[in-house]
Amino acid sequence: MTDDRELVRQALSGSGPAFETLVERYQDRVYRVALRYLGRHQDAEETAQETFMRAFTKLETYDAERPFPTWLLSICANAARDTLRRRGRRPEAPMPESDPPDRRPGPARGAVEREEAERLREAVARLDEEKRLAVVLRYFEGLSLAEIADVTGTEVATLKVRLFRARQELFRMMEE
Repeated sequence: MTDDRELVRQALSGSGPAFETLVERYQDRVYRVALRYLGRHQDAEETAQETFMRAFTKLETYDAERPFPTWLLSICANAARDTLRRRGRRPEAPMPESDPPDRRPGPARGAVEREEAERLREAVARLDEEKRLAVVLRYFEGLSLAEIADVTGTEVATLKVRLFRARQELFRMMEE
C-alpha cells in the first residue's frame, strides 16, 4: 500500500488516480466527523465533498511533516463550521443509523442502550462548536490530544480543559 505522502507527491505531479486513492482511503472518516459535528446526512455529504475539493485545490500547502489525515480533518472541521454558519443553525443529533447496530443480546437492553445513545447524540449536538469538535475527534474518532491540537490549532492544555468541561456538560445534560 502506497503511503499518503507518496500519494500526495504523485497527485501534485498530476496523477488523478493518486488523489482518488486518498479520497477512497479517507472518505468514510471525513463523512463520520462531518456527520457527528453537523447531525444531518445531507450536510455531512456536502461537507465531505467540500473537504475533498478544498484539499485538492490546496494540496500544495500540505506539509509532509504532518500526518495527512490530521491535515484533512482540519479542512473538514473548517468546512463543517462554514456549513453551520451558512445555515445559521445549531447541529442536529445524527440519525440513529449513523452508529453501528447494537450487537448485545436482549431486546429490552438494546432499546435502553439505543435510547441512551440517542440522548448522548442530542447532548453532544447541544455543546458549543469548539467543545463538540473536540468531543467528536477524541471520543468518536479516537484522535490523541496532540492530533486534535493539530486539527484545531489549539494548545493541548486548552483541549484538556475544553474536554473536561464538555464531559461535565454532557454528564449534566444526561442527568436531566
